[in-house]
Amino acid sequence: MSFVISPEKFQNSVKEGDIYIKGDYYKNKNGFAVKQGEIFNYNDKELFNKIHTKGTSLILRLKGEFLLVWYDKKLKRIYIGNDKLGREILFYF
Repeated sequence: MSFVISPEKFQNSVKEGDIYIKGDYYKNKNGFAVKQGEIFNYNDKELFNKIHTKGTSLILRLKGEFLLVWYDKKLKRIYIGNDKLGREILFYF
């Protein structure tokens, strides 16, 4: 799963409800994020809210292929999470 979720607008993001999202996904008719035939238990807003309320420890419980970049504006920290096999690649310029 490769997508970025933010409460604030960023380059090439699309507004979905109260948040902005960008990435390699689409939403099925039930509003779930889907990539390569896999259905994720959380839609974009639910995933963002879960991480926001439960903290970054939730990232440790994610299963499957993913790359997640989380910016905590309040703490001014960036968190980066990748699945155990590192199947998604992150580049920084």
